[in-house]
Amino acid sequence: MPNWLRNMTLVLVAILLVLGIGVFLFFNRGMEEVLALEIGSIDFSAVPDGVYLGSFAQNRWVYEVQVQVTGGVLEGIEIVRCKHEPIVRSMNKQVIEQILSSQSLDIQGVTGATVTTKALQKAVENALANIRP
Repeated sequence: MPNWLRNMTLVLVAILLVLGIGVFLFFNRGMEEVLALEIGSIDFSAVPDGVYLGSFAQNRWVYEVQVQVTGGVLEGIEIVRCKHEPIVRSMNKQVIEQILSSQSLDIQGVTGATVTTKALQKAVENALANIRP
C-alpha cells in the first residue's frame, strides 16, 4: 500500500473516531442528571377525578403527558409530546403499561431504557405533584 493511501486511511479513521465520540457525548449529555432523579410516590386514591398535564425536559429527554385519574385509579397516561417518539415508542408503551398495572410510579422500568423510564415517570409525577385532595 502506498504511503499516501495509508496516511489518508489513518487520517480518515481518526476523523471518524473523533466524530463518533463527539456524537456520543452530545446525545448523552444530561444522562447522569436524569438517572439521579428521585421519583416520588403518589397516592392515586387521594387524587380528585380529572385529567392532568405534566412535563419533564432534560436535554434530549422531553416528555409532555396527559394523566387521567378516575375514582382513585390511574386510568390512563397519554404521551402528548416526546422528542424522540419513533425511537422510544415501544419502550414508552412498556413503561406506561407497568405504571398502570402496578398503580404506582415505583416500577422496575424497561431494560436498556433506564433514562427514558425515569424521564417518563417524572413527567407523570409532575402532572400529579401539586394536586390537593
